Amino acid sequence: MLKFRLKKIDHLTRYFLIGAIVVFVGYIHQWQNNAFLLFVGPILYLAYGLRKFASSLVENFPSTEMINFYFFLLPLTFVYFGFVGFLIKKLCNERGVTRFVSLFAFLLFLAYIHYTAWKTLAGYFAAPVI
Repeated sequence: MLKFRLKKIDHLTRYFLIGAIVVFVGYIHQWQNNAFLLFVGPILYLAYGLRKFASSLVENFPSTEMINFYFFLLPLTFVYFGFVGFLIKKLCNERGVTRFVSLFAFLLFLAYIHYTAWKTLAGYFAAPVI
């Protein structure tokens, strides 16, 4: 019987934070709109909710693209990808069947929310059909 062993992954969260930088810069500079929208979709929903909450607290909250990108989207991108990297690292360091079941369920959940957010947001950013 073939046994598959994963070593302890110590620095996985750092790689996810580097990925967060790439995703944020790629989304801001519109390198590949659909590809980066797939990765940043749930974060856009979080940023919109936080932006709406902040504007309900402050009456004349400024609404500029720079504030939306660098005050809301950038920190949430780091928090989201850092948290996902941390959870994957913790799940990979588990033992036995628990590792595979929980890691599979978590990755399937991530794929679902990213696909659903991408599918919904791609309709907003698509050019109208004439």
